[in-house]
Amino acid sequence: MFRTFINSIIAVVVLCSADAFAADSSKPSYMLEMVTPYSVRVLKNSCDEKLYGVPADDNCTRSPVTTGTMSVACGDAVHKITDPLQGVFSLPSSRVGYLENMGKKTDIIWEYEGTRITTTSNFTPDEKQQTIKMYLDKLAAEKLLTLQLGEHSDFDRSGTILFDKIRSSLPKYYRLKRSEKQSTQNRKEHGAGFQEDSAAYDLVPAPSRMFYKYGGYTGVVELVNIGFSDVPAPVVLKTNIINNVLPAFRSEDDNVKIVCKDSVLHVTNKSDSSLTLKRVSLYYDGIFIDHILDRPIELAPAATSDISLASVIGKDLKLDVKHSAMSAQEAWEKKVNFGFGVVYGHQSSASALLSRVTTSSAYELAENAVETALLVEHMESLTRVESAGKVAAPSKVQYDFTMEFAFGKASVKPEYLYKLETVGQAMQKLLNIKGIIEGHSDNVGSRAVNQRISELRADVAKQYLVKKYSIDPVRIQTKGFGMTKPIADNGTPGGRAQNRRIEARFVGADD
Repeated sequence: MFRTFINSIIAVVVLCSADAFAADSSKPSYMLEMVTPYSVRVLKNSCDEKLYGVPADDNCTRSPVTTGTMSVACGDAVHKITDPLQGVFSLPSSRVGYLENMGKKTDIIWEYEGTRITTTSNFTPDEKQQTIKMYLDKLAAEKLLTLQLGEHSDFDRSGTILFDKIRSSLPKYYRLKRSEKQSTQNRKEHGAGFQEDSAAYDLVPAPSRMFYKYGGYTGVVELVNIGFSDVPAPVVLKTNIINNVLPAFRSEDDNVKIVCKDSVLHVTNKSDSSLTLKRVSLYYDGIFIDHILDRPIELAPAATSDISLASVIGKDLKLDVKHSAMSAQEAWEKKVNFGFGVVYGHQSSASALLSRVTTSSAYELAENAVETALLVEHMESLTRVESAGKVAAPSKVQYDFTMEFAFGKASVKPEYLYKLETVGQAMQKLLNIKGIIEGHSDNVGSRAVNQRISELRADVAKQYLVKKYSIDPVRIQTKGFGMTKPIADNGTPGGRAQNRRIEARFVGADD
């Protein structure tokens, strides 16, 4: 009975082996293994003896084939694939796109020199996301997928773990869909006989923006259609990255420069003599933190003192907890009024004061004149700056902003009114603030019409300040540039929207 059982096993082995290799012992044996549902690797055995494609001798090896033709049957089509890459045969991208959009599972039968393997097309959302991930990984590996930092980014380091995390999040925002534009072109060129399984496919984003958050950084990636092709084209995704926990900050006068980055405050002595850093206060959305220094710091010429703000962020302001509770989009859209007041002095002179508050958001970094004035008052009440001897030069206040307009309109959008209100309040308080407002347009219409509407846009903003805050019109200049100074591509709706704008700058001193 045992011998009969053994003979039965041998018979089954022989039959399976014959089915796999067409029972021709003179032919070399091959092994097929799935790489993805749409690609298969072919390995050739280096020995004549074989059993299930496994060499009989341990010294035998398998090597990837570099030539030959793979027959692939899927659905109602049969493909002949040549020129394997390191032994891997892959379906054309057009066929992959077709299979993934069929709405059902499809068996894919691969045959090479009589050896077969069957794979199954992706069907579930998770499976389809794997196809997208592999394609995006391929783009990244070939350095065809890059992230370009936008003009509002305060993140200046590339090739970091943050960029890797952004890339790894991309697949769930994309779907593989037929390229309607390319398909229409193909039908025009090939007529009614055009096969849909030869259509071009794109990775299409939904939605068009990806918000993300990592550590103290938050950002947005503008997603674009990505061609799904056997010969990929370079893809550039624009992103802005900002630190909305403690934004980047910079301020300086003739003697001192202060820079805040990555939760560390750097204070540098710019003068040619030693000075004493007496007090540093942090202002954050109406909150004053006055214990940044536990003692005065002596700074030699050109010396820099690095002051960690980690305790302030975590214990005093609890910003890390608040930031963690926000969604990525909420963190991105948050606006922060943030700044520092510094009291310093040289040995033979009176104390001097450097104070500045900025409004930081994803869309702008601008001087906040009103809250700078509040910080100055707070610092003066703490330090009682001497009125005699050498005093600090008046602190410069500057407020820059941009506002966009609807097509053919000069009326201010409600979401921009806060910018004019901030400037109006500052101009009421500080009578030496003056400004200029410049109007611009897109390129739709005649030069004369665009010149006129650009002038109107600047004048509407001016009149709002003049009438609501009783500002002397002489303090505000306006000028229109029409379509002559675009900042974005007028060939796209988004670019034209950016060009329909005003740019304003208001400057003064808190003396």
